[in-house]
Order: sequence, then structure tokens, then C-alpha cells
Amino acid sequence: MSILIHNCTAVLMDEAGTVLPNAYVVVEGTKIRSVSTQRPWGSFEEQIDGQGNVLMPGFVNAHSHVPMTAMRGYGDGNNLQDWLHNYIFPVEARWDDRAIRACTDLGLAEMIASGVTTIADMMATLTRWPRRWRPPASAPTCAAAACSSPTPSTPPPTTTVWCSGS
Repeated sequence: MSILIHNCTAVLMDEAGTVLPNAYVVVEGTKIRSVSTQRPWGSFEEQIDGQGNVLMPGFVNAHSHVPMTAMRGYGDGNNLQDWLHNYIFPVEARWDDRAIRACTDLGLAEMIASGVTTIADMMATLTRWPRRWRPPASAPTCAAAACSSPTPSTPPPTTTVWCSGS
């Protein structure tokens, strides 16, 4: 499938810091084939008007605690040990599989909505995580999930990779 995204601001993230206003981006399948300020020749199966939008690579969240999104701001103003032992750990101890799943879904939805395409989550080894979310017993302490979608109308495929670590 060939897609033309036009009339957007393309941020290339190259060494020169290139930003192309009124850009044309051609996507074929899952690959970006061209980025230009000139309209490419040919026909496209889908055309997306990107007016008022920025097109750029997705963000990477290299240290996340996805389910903790639900406790954002809870216990603020305390030192680390008080915050952990008097606020966070007692709440986490009461979470069941359903709560963890709901809080994780909330955190992932928030990240996807803000352009995060890859995460390394520090909570993936919690033994109370639902079995389908739990890494193998031999896995180390973090997980990475990558999500990408070639078009806004296509749901993103997701890949989970258990990382190596201490």
C-alpha cells in the first residue's frame, strides 16, 4: 500500500537538524520511501493531509514504570524512602491482576497518545503480573516493547523483547 502524507512539517532528526515545512512523505508498506518538499510523481492508494501536524520519529522511554501512571503525584513532597515505604509499596501490595492490567493499559495509552513508540519497563518482573504479561522466570529485570503503525488507520503491531541485564 502506498501512502502520501502531505502538507506536514517533517522533522528529520539528522545531524543538520533539518525541518521541512509543507513536506511530502511517501510510505510504501511499512517503509518510508521519500521525504521531500516537492510533490512526488505517481498515484497513491491513500493520501493524508497533515496540515498543522509534525511528522517525526517516535519517542523512546528508556526507563518507565508503566502501571505507576495511576499513582502520579501520590505522596509528592516526601523523601524517597518515605514515599516508597509509606505511599507506593502499600498501594502496590493491594493491587491484583485486574488493577495492574488497568493501570498498565492507562499508562500505555498515555504513552501512545504522546508519541512514545518504544519503552523499557522496570516493572515487568512483578510476580503478581498476569501470566500473559509476565516474563519467563529466567528473564532479567526489564522489558522493551516496540509499537509502530504505518498509518493512523492501522492498529500498531507490538513486539516484546526481554532484555539482558543484571
